[in-house]
Amino acid sequence: MKRDKGLKVSYDTIMKSLGKTAVDFPVALFELDSMGCILSVNAFWQKLTGLHANEVLQKPWFDLVLSSEQPELESKWRSFCSQPEGHFEAFFTPKLTQPNVDFLLVKISHSAQGFLACLENRTELKQANQSNHHLREKIIALFRNSNQMIIMLDRKHRVTEFNHVAAISARQRFFREMEAGEDFINYVQPDRLDDFYSSFEQALTGQHVFKERIIHAPDGQAVSYEMSYSPIRDEQNQICGVCFTGLNIEAQKQMQVLLHHEQLFVSAILDTSSALILVLDQKGRIIRFNQACEKLSGYTFHEVQGKHFGFLLPKSERESYLKRFDDLQVKDFPISTQMPLVTRQAEIRSISWTGTVLLNVEGTVEYHVATGIDITESEKTSKALREHEEMLRQIQKLDAIGQLTGEIAHDFNNILAGIQGYAQLIEESLASGTVAAEHVHEIQRICEKARALTGQLLIFSRKHRPNPRPLNIEKLLLEMNPLFLPLLGENLQLHTDCAPNLPQILMEPTHLEQLVMNLVVNARDAMDKQGEIFIKTFLKDEKREIFVPLFGNRPAGKYLCISVKDQGTGIPVEIQEKIFAPFFTTKAEGTGLGLAIIYGIVTEYGGYILLNSSPQTGTCFEIYLPAMLSTPLSPASSSNLLILGLFEKDLESLENSLGPEYTYSALEIPQTAPPSGQRMISRLTVENIEKIHNWAKQARTPPQVLYLSGTEEQELALLPQLKPWEDILICPMDSFRLNKWLQA
Repeated sequence: MKRDKGLKVSYDTIMKSLGKTAVDFPVALFELDSMGCILSVNAFWQKLTGLHANEVLQKPWFDLVLSSEQPELESKWRSFCSQPEGHFEAFFTPKLTQPNVDFLLVKISHSAQGFLACLENRTELKQANQSNHHLREKIIALFRNSNQMIIMLDRKHRVTEFNHVAAISARQRFFREMEAGEDFINYVQPDRLDDFYSSFEQALTGQHVFKERIIHAPDGQAVSYEMSYSPIRDEQNQICGVCFTGLNIEAQKQMQVLLHHEQLFVSAILDTSSALILVLDQKGRIIRFNQACEKLSGYTFHEVQGKHFGFLLPKSERESYLKRFDDLQVKDFPISTQMPLVTRQAEIRSISWTGTVLLNVEGTVEYHVATGIDITESEKTSKALREHEEMLRQIQKLDAIGQLTGEIAHDFNNILAGIQGYAQLIEESLASGTVAAEHVHEIQRICEKARALTGQLLIFSRKHRPNPRPLNIEKLLLEMNPLFLPLLGENLQLHTDCAPNLPQILMEPTHLEQLVMNLVVNARDAMDKQGEIFIKTFLKDEKREIFVPLFGNRPAGKYLCISVKDQGTGIPVEIQEKIFAPFFTTKAEGTGLGLAIIYGIVTEYGGYILLNSSPQTGTCFEIYLPAMLSTPLSPASSSNLLILGLFEKDLESLENSLGPEYTYSALEIPQTAPPSGQRMISRLTVENIEKIHNWAKQARTPPQVLYLSGTEEQELALLPQLKPWEDILICPMDSFRLNKWLQA
């Protein structure tokens, strides 16, 4: 049987008989006899069913149906066949499914020969139905298991459906059971009715309304709720009601409040902490940057937020620090390290960091947290302290060497005195002009040379008692100029530049001459006897006490500077601390005493030395000596000066230091209480200390007392007994310190 032509009627006739018009998609048409067996099929049959015509002709059409569905479908078919008219429609799953064909619709109607039928592919409908079914199941599950109230309302805000949460809420808040059909306003607070009507009407216009409202519980407690009003549409897409939902968010609100307080608390700690607190993400980008970081760096948090922290590191060290950061593992934390930070002003600060990490649920690093302390100033202080300690050791070392050389020189002087004495006796007993007399005379000459050497050692050790007097440095340099010429020779030039109106210095002339001469000779030797030497003098006013390497603390005041500069190769840094030690020399024929003597002289008079030396500029020694006061004390200030228990030589030194214009009274402790502003100079003895302390008890304001001490040992022994208003001056008398004390 031919398929299309075998059909007794046309396609349109069949579709019309089935109650359908022609469609733009193919259907499988077929004819049945009165028993339901297939008589003919059209061209689309095989495509839809996967069966050839000869496989299905003369067979019941319901043999196409899946076996599990066949009994029910066959029963419906038999019932249809018993009726004289009507249409038969049924969905079924075919035994043999094709791609995208697993759900068919069969439509059958009566005809003169039997039945006319068609098959339509409704696989997409099946899938849509399944999706709708799954969606409905999900909605039902959500409706039943949701933790929020869900209430369906019709257009007159009557309850149609509600879930168990809504029922429980009605029972707890309104003490009644919610029922379908009742008006929802029974569950609205009176003061909220207007708000409800407004929201409900908006939903009926198709709007989705979301609100947060405070609902009062029966006990009066306010509870926060999130509410929504959403339109419900029917099959014709018409709004037929409103879905109301309500969620108790009080716990969430409380949690938000607690979280907010916690954030404020943490922020307060971060921003009030004096420590730097820096938080980075996994890639090193800045997440937190507290106020201490802002203050130190000069950047605000908004300027650095999200930037990689590497821009805060010095460029020269950035790569190495970033590599260390990238190589860090979780096991490495917590860590402590020192890392610099570059400020906005390009200043490098030294920071001591302590770091840790915050891990996520997978156990990997989420954040890096680092706290830092700026140790820049403490490092500078520590460095300065180490330098001062080293300087103090050098001072103590030089002092110890000085003490040793002084003792040796003193003993050696005694030996030389004996040798000279006996040599003189021998010389007197010998005839003049004899060889023996010449030998004895040579012994005496060598002894004199040795005594000169020990004299230099005594100057370094400060065992020599100087006899200072006021000196004009410019006049002294002019007088010494003829002495420099034979020392320097033709290839060396000496330039002298003295500042005008310089004050005098109190010093023994031979000491100042020796100091300048040694510096000039030292400069000459540094230049291999050719070049230029510059001597310059000027006044320097120190406003506060200073600390000088190798010399310790020096008081504020005016200092006269003698600067001697050469054009030599400079002094290596590694030996600069050693050059003032006796017998240290780099010259093949040097004695090592020149700079040692300079050190001893300068220290003796309360001065200090600054050294500047480099291979490019040569060496410059700057000798600073205390300048004499240019103005005398007023009679009022000198009339209050009392002298107690001084020796004759002490009084002579005092008069030389103060000058004839100063007056004082030398007497015992008076019976009356000391007046305000009383000053006293006394010999440092236990007896004098006791007398003065007893006398001072009578005064409202204790007197200012200066003790003269002959030795440092005596000063150290009695130091614990002195009061804050007492001071000590080591003899020989330092005119500069004495005048400073009188004017204080």
